[in-house]
Amino acid sequence: MLYRWAVGYIAFFGFASAAWAWDWLMSIDPHWYSTMYIWYSMVSCLSSGIAVIILLSVYLKKNGFLPQFNDNHLHDLGVFLFATSMLWTYTWFAQFMLYWYANIPEEVNYFFGRFQHYSPTFLPMLIINFLLPLLVLVSSSIKRNYKVVTTMAIVVICGHILDYFNMVMPGTMKKIFPLLLLIFASYLFNAQTVTFISRTTNKPLPKVSIFGKDGSIIAYSDIDGKIDRNLIKPDQEKFQLIYDNFSIATLSYADFEKEVIKVDDKIRDIEPVVIKNNKPAKYVFVKGNFNAYVTVNNKLNCYADGIVTYIFDNKTKKLKGTTVEQYRIYRLEDAVFEKKQTGLWDYQTMLRLPEMKEVGNILEYKKKNSVIKELKGQQKDQIEITGEALQGKEFALFGYRFYDVKNIINASYEKNTPKTLRDLLEFNEIGFIKLKHKTEPDYNQLIVYKNFYPIELDFQDENISEKNKFDLKNSTCKKDKVDATNTKTLQSSINDMTASLPTIKQIKFNEALYILKTFGVEADGDVAELKALGQLIDGKKVPEIMAMADQVAQKNGIEWASNAPPSLGEMNIFGDDKAKESDPNDVKANSLSIITRPTGDDGTGAATAIQIVPRLVDNAGNPVSFTGAGLEATLEVFSNGVKLSTAKNLMQDNNFKGFNLKFSSIPAAKVVDNKIDITVSVKTTAKTFKMTKIGLDVNPSLLKVPAPVVVDSTAINQDPAVIDPNNPGATIPSTDPNATTPAPATPKQPASDPKNVVSGFLNNVSSQNLKAAYSSSSNPSWGSYESFSNPTSGFGS
Repeated sequence: MLYRWAVGYIAFFGFASAAWAWDWLMSIDPHWYSTMYIWYSMVSCLSSGIAVIILLSVYLKKNGFLPQFNDNHLHDLGVFLFATSMLWTYTWFAQFMLYWYANIPEEVNYFFGRFQHYSPTFLPMLIINFLLPLLVLVSSSIKRNYKVVTTMAIVVICGHILDYFNMVMPGTMKKIFPLLLLIFASYLFNAQTVTFISRTTNKPLPKVSIFGKDGSIIAYSDIDGKIDRNLIKPDQEKFQLIYDNFSIATLSYADFEKEVIKVDDKIRDIEPVVIKNNKPAKYVFVKGNFNAYVTVNNKLNCYADGIVTYIFDNKTKKLKGTTVEQYRIYRLEDAVFEKKQTGLWDYQTMLRLPEMKEVGNILEYKKKNSVIKELKGQQKDQIEITGEALQGKEFALFGYRFYDVKNIINASYEKNTPKTLRDLLEFNEIGFIKLKHKTEPDYNQLIVYKNFYPIELDFQDENISEKNKFDLKNSTCKKDKVDATNTKTLQSSINDMTASLPTIKQIKFNEALYILKTFGVEADGDVAELKALGQLIDGKKVPEIMAMADQVAQKNGIEWASNAPPSLGEMNIFGDDKAKESDPNDVKANSLSIITRPTGDDGTGAATAIQIVPRLVDNAGNPVSFTGAGLEATLEVFSNGVKLSTAKNLMQDNNFKGFNLKFSSIPAAKVVDNKIDITVSVKTTAKTFKMTKIGLDVNPSLLKVPAPVVVDSTAINQDPAVIDPNNPGATIPSTDPNATTPAPATPKQPASDPKNVVSGFLNNVSSQNLKAAYSSSSNPSWGSYESFSNPTSGFGS
């Protein structure tokens, strides 16, 4: 079967190689024709194919997939390679000699062009395809040497690549020097760039800002993660890399000698955009925070930020106007307008709101001289639009020179969405221009940054874009109460409120916020605590917040008062994102491991507790070394998905003794199948490590059991339908209004004994025997049985 297929393929190979050589190669030079061309091309393919077969056979033999392949097979393939190389030489020389001897100009020019303009590839091609196989493979014994034959196979493949290069390129590119120059320029350009790659996702990192040691912005990576290496100067070492407002690395000048730099980018949670209403309306309102700033020669020149609302037509998604709610502007105090020194000017006139005309229809953006790229990231999709002007030439006007104008727009949307206004996460715009007076020796590099971060989406029928405009002469930022729309507005409003206070009052205000965050709200984790704090103080002013802190301090027994001198020091409820070098809690670990072992003896050989010891470990599973830390370690105990208890402790080093979980502290009624699950978390500066263990055995005889209520069974007739299986002795009064209640007998214990009443009440509530619980103790505030058993406001589950 394979033999018949092989014969058929040989015929197909001869026909196909002839056809594509005529139609695809020889037609490139329409005034030149050769009857030997198809044989010459076919033998070139044949020789290359033999070389590929040699490489595959040797590879398969070395990896054990072709054990029957031996030196004889290698020798035969070497003979084929030698023979086809000589046959190729014959066909090539026969073709060349016929035309060269005939000396017909139209035919000889085909070779002249290759001799004159392609000699760097034409002559090596002849040496590789003819001379080397002749000198190396002419010996019979050498054809049994694996290294020699495989090396010659690689050489022959490279030689025929050059052969086809010489067939195609002269007819398409005419001359080789422009092509080589283009390739060389491309290589130089790539060699002069540095690419930032995420170590987490292995994808390019756009919008990475590089700061020098003096705080100046040196470079900014594009959507491909590239920056120009020439912008990095050794006098600005060390270089700080900022990505998504986080410091992700500190690099030296030598680090930028690499073409690719992998960095550990921090994945931050994306703030959700609040949709106020979803009713159809004429306009779409996109509200958010903006900032804009200008740098001159990498030095900050002016800055503005605030809250702005963009108004779009809901049908066409075109921008109809903007309204600025509040903003602030910072200018240079020592700026001068010296006509011939443009580097000293104040460029606040270049401060503008981000121009978001295209964000509603970004996929339909069409503009000449623009390059559009898209990057699909782990959390979001980004689209970059780049436009350039005055590249390679300058523009003169009234004695000033303008040069190298470039504008970059970057819009981020939710991952895998249609990229509409609903999906917008972030908008950034950067403008570059070089400016100088004709008397100045060097250009001044001006860069304008504009950013917008949406926080709210609304639909309305009225266009209010003319109510408030962005006036560069005035700031309208007046925040005297907390805005807890999201974390950004919460921090911004608190910062503004703090800035309006005297220094001592600022410290007391921060202390009050810390007390409310730590003792005034119940939440797990910093993010949840901040969210709960925002809900607590939203819309509150400074005096109200101080009064709330006084109440919380008094309730928790804290010696603190808003009218007393500062006593807690400088507190910051938002924390410091940057880990300091001396931070003992910045423990470098890879994961968390848990060691569990039974402890104690109940007299029968069974354990009375479980010792749970967490350890921070590296990649190899070895405990990391650290001392002097104060890491918060938390133990959570579950059974069948229900949380039973939580405990916290302080982990100062990796010799931490952990938690001693006593079985007597675990309620028996909530333990299923005498097994529990535990989750341990350890919080460092950089991250929180978590580890869970499932199915730990407990000693059922030691579990915590509530004391039963001792009640005379003859006191009340009990309805069998509501008998508590966990406490069959508990009595439930009849709910029938016509029923006759017999006189109660004297109980074994007084009914007024609070211990019996409370334990019976708790026992009945835990087993959801609500009628017995309702009747076991009288409380007027409960009201009716229906309100007592209500799942929302009562004890029902």
